[in-house]
Amino acid sequence: MREIRIWDGQKYHYPEANENETNHHLQIGSNGFFSLWDGEGNFITSSEKGGIIEWSTGLIDKNKNKVFEGDILGMPEHSREKWSGKVYYKEGGFYITPNGAESILNSYRAGRSVIIGNIHESLTPNK
Repeated sequence: MREIRIWDGQKYHYPEANENETNHHLQIGSNGFFSLWDGEGNFITSSEKGGIIEWSTGLIDKNKNKVFEGDILGMPEHSREKWSGKVYYKEGGFYITPNGAESILNSYRAGRSVIIGNIHESLTPNK
């Protein structure tokens, strides 16, 4: 199963399940509708309430953090190349727009970059 995170308007939730327990219940319907409850059955958010599902790219940054759709990646310490850009999904792949130029996100670029924030929260260096 692909890993996801869900923004509820205030914070991220990371639904996970293992053999013996589930920490969230996620129901996904047609046309992008979804709703999310915690492990005790308490409603958290839904697409109708402004919740947003963001998919993992399957890549990690220079600091070994998982890179998700909606993250802002940058290379603030690189001496020759300084850039930042938003990670997004398009036409079957994940892309980034470093300094406005669209580029496919691959393990080489992600592995040299660091997550400096995301589209929902303030940018904080080396988050």
